[in-house]
Amino acid sequence: MFKVLCHNIYVVIQEMYKARIWIKDTFHYKEKIMPELVSIESMPIEAKIELLKELEYNSDGIFVLDKNGKKHLDRYTGQPVRIDNMVIFSGSTIVLDNNPLSISSFLEEFGDVI
Repeated sequence: MFKVLCHNIYVVIQEMYKARIWIKDTFHYKEKIMPELVSIESMPIEAKIELLKELEYNSDGIFVLDKNGKKHLDRYTGQPVRIDNMVIFSGSTIVLDNNPLSISSFLEEFGDVI
């Protein structure tokens, strides 16, 4: 059941990403679509691991692991990302640590996509 739920969340994220690309590439389209956000904070660890697997990551139950089985480092802080404190923004497959520096840096870099 967790695997199906995580796959469905992944599919929704991908479809939202495709919709934003279409909107960005269509010059006459003027309305903005607010993406639906899904909180993973209270999601069970097993479901988070399945979601990570759909995004080609993994976990040892504590840390997010990359494709090679090494601890995934936050893009902006360089620190290992803990599964209980990870954040994935809608339309993105980038896994970050949920902290103000990482979030603000991500929004500054990718704010036009979100």
